Amino acid sequence: MGNWQDLGLVFPVGGQTPWMASHGYVPTACVQQDRIRVFAAFWDAEQVGRIGYVDFSRQDPSKVIGFSEKPVLDVGIPGAFDEHGVTPMSVVAYAGELRLYYAGWQRSPTVRYFLFTGLASSRDGGETFTRYADTPVLDRVPDHHLVRTGFFDHQDGLWKAWIAQSDGMIDVQGKPTPTYSLSYTQSDDGISWPKKAMPCFKQGEDGIFGFGRSAMWRDDHGYHVMLSVRRLNGYRIEYARSSNGIDWSAPDDSGYGLSPEDTNTGERETMFPSVIKVDGEMYVFYNGDRFGEAGIRCARWRTNF
Repeated sequence: MGNWQDLGLVFPVGGQTPWMASHGYVPTACVQQDRIRVFAAFWDAEQVGRIGYVDFSRQDPSKVIGFSEKPVLDVGIPGAFDEHGVTPMSVVAYAGELRLYYAGWQRSPTVRYFLFTGLASSRDGGETFTRYADTPVLDRVPDHHLVRTGFFDHQDGLWKAWIAQSDGMIDVQGKPTPTYSLSYTQSDDGISWPKKAMPCFKQGEDGIFGFGRSAMWRDDHGYHVMLSVRRLNGYRIEYARSSNGIDWSAPDDSGYGLSPEDTNTGERETMFPSVIKVDGEMYVFYNGDRFGEAGIRCARWRTNF
C-alpha cells in the first residue's frame, strides 16, 4: 500500500497581514498550470476567518512561492449567513471558472454558531471570487438547524456532496457543540439541492460525535475518503472506502489514514485533509493542533514496493 511522509508545517501563519493573524483553517488545494494554490480561512485577532490563498511549487509543495495580500472572499454583509466568517470547503474547476463552495459562519446568542454553505465563483484563477447569492445554497432543513456543509465534486455530469448535518448538541470542554452525521446528496446544477440526504456515517458510534471537512476521491478501485473524525479527545484523519460513495467501510487508521502519530512534530490532532494528485505524486494538505492555529501542513504519499 504505502504511507504518508509528513512534510510538516509548510506555511506558518503569524501576522503576514492584519487579517492573517493566525490559522490556515481548512486548507483546500487546487492544482494550476504552474503552481499548487491552497485556499484557507485565515483568522484575524477576533477569530473571524477570511479566505485567501498560498501558492506552492508543483515540484516541491513545501516551497511557498506567494500568498494573497488581501482576501479573495471576505465576510458577508451584516445579517447574512456568512457575516462572521467564511471557510473554504471545496474548489472545483468547471466550465472555465473555479467554483468555491464555502461555509458561512453566523453567531447567535442562543447557540455558538450556524454553519451553512455558500457558493462563489472565480474567472481569474482564484484571485477574486464573486458570490452567487447572499443566501446559502445549502440552508437549514427540518431536523438539521445548525450545520449543513461539507465536500463537493462534479462527477458523471452531476454535482455530488458529502455533507455534515447537525443532529443535536453536546458539551465539549464546557462549550455547547453540535453533533453531526455525514450524508450524501446530489444536484444537477450544483445550486439547487434536495432537502433530504442519504446517511453515510453516523455520529455516536465508536465515540464519534462529528465529521469535519473530509477529502473524497474516486479511482479504478472505487471511492476513498480521508475522514475528519471528531471525538471528545479531538480530531484525527481516518480512512474508509466504498464502491458507490454511499455505503462505506468503518473508518480506521488503515490505508490513507493520517494519525497524529504520523506527524513529524508530535501533533495531538490531525484534521481537514485536502488531497491532490500532481505530476505523478499524491499530496494531502491538512491542519494540525488547535484547528490549524500554526498554519497549513502537508504530507506526501509514499508507495511501498
